Amino acid sequence: MAQYLTEELTSTLENNIGTVLDVREQLLKSTGVDLLSNDTLSNIMIQKVVRKYDQHFEVNMARNGEDARTESIFDMELKTATLQKHKRGDSYPVATFQFHAMGDLEHGSYLFAVRDKTTLKIVSIYDIRISNNVKTVESRLQELSDDWYEKAQITKTKYDVISVNETFLKENIQLHMKEIDGVKVYRDY
Repeated sequence: MAQYLTEELTSTLENNIGTVLDVREQLLKSTGVDLLSNDTLSNIMIQKVVRKYDQHFEVNMARNGEDARTESIFDMELKTATLQKHKRGDSYPVATFQFHAMGDLEHGSYLFAVRDKTTLKIVSIYDIRISNNVKTVESRLQELSDDWYEKAQITKTKYDVISVNETFLKENIQLHMKEIDGVKVYRDY
């Protein structure tokens, strides 16, 4: 759906963008990290929560395919979904985490996060590290990838997105929930 702004709203954004860009530039110069780059903001917010229960967790700020690591896991895949709350009530729709069907689907662990679209705050995290649970996610992704590939041979599609959602995680992996700083953290360990 298209969204066009009034002149007043356009002016408000134009008048404030300089402040945002100035703060971004100061942070880039002092840290070497672009806060407005893809995934950077959510990854920093995820790291802040995860470090409350795993002090060795750290996200990779380089965009080179390696998302995060911890003490014994060096290939953690991070996926984030940004959701708007339902108009009625205080809940969110089921989050869907996207992957490329033809991409690298096998990782040492998976960490899925849900952010609020309005505040950008993390509202839930699914931290999957136990080997058989990682295999459960990988098997589902491979099955979806194979299905996509089969259909792509017929339709010649280039859009190669497959997804795993919260329902799949909750129904197929034994998770334990603990709230940390207002974030529902679901872990399998």
